[in-house]
Amino acid sequence: MPPMTMVFRVQDPAFVEAVNVGDEVKFVAEKLEGKFTVTHVEKKN
Repeated sequence: MPPMTMVFRVQDPAFVEAVNVGDEVKFVAEKLEGKFTVTHVEKKN
């Protein structure tokens, strides 16, 4: 996908601290309590 901005909740705030603007990432988002929530993040190499 091309770069984009999307809004998700995060399960663990440390996910946000582990990445920087422009980093390519893979993530898992699940619908928890009716809201899409990021449950796993890893930087792509």
